[in-house]
Amino acid sequence: MRPKLIGISTISMIALVLVGCIPAGNLPSNTQTEVPTNTPPPTEVIVTSSPISEVLTSTVIAIQPGSTLLPTIDPSLVPFLPRPDLTPGAIDPRVTQENIHQTICVSGYTATVRPPESVTEPMKKQAILDYGLADQNLGDYEYDHLISLEIGGAPHDAKNLWPEPYSGKWNSYIKDKLENKLHQLVCDGQLDLASAQRAIAENWITAYLKYIGNP
Repeated sequence: MRPKLIGISTISMIALVLVGCIPAGNLPSNTQTEVPTNTPPPTEVIVTSSPISEVLTSTVIAIQPGSTLLPTIDPSLVPFLPRPDLTPGAIDPRVTQENIHQTICVSGYTATVRPPESVTEPMKKQAILDYGLADQNLGDYEYDHLISLEIGGAPHDAKNLWPEPYSGKWNSYIKDKLENKLHQLVCDGQLDLASAQRAIAENWITAYLKYIGNP
């Protein structure tokens, strides 16, 4: 019986050696580790943007230190000027010096950007409260753009609107004359847009005296 056992052991050892020499690629499929070769395609990211004409943003005018925001020599003028902390003035960035002849200098332009009364009426009521005006009769004020639409003022920004009195020496009708004058000067090329905007924002009464004179 002993020779038979030796033969079986020898055969087993030979079989193990042969298995060890077989290339890994010839092993049965259930003994191999599969490595994925395909990766998902990269995700395509599509970036969209809104047309410039739909962006209703504005830029607040930065007043330089030392500017005369409120007159100090005649306190009677104070009621006719907006408070700089509430109404510093804001411009419409869609209007630039380069495109004035396609925007503000086109007849009827302001009608295309002026906000409706349904929008401005609630804003006007709130502004009268914010300004702490004793007279709260809406009919006594024009909710006026400090930087007028005729020279690129922001149409909807509350920082460019304030309750301006209809009565008094420096009333809203007087300011209308300045707005028309600055519009003319800008469109005729006699005054650049930024200078006109800054002049009316800093102190519109001073600007009136400079460009028109005494009313």
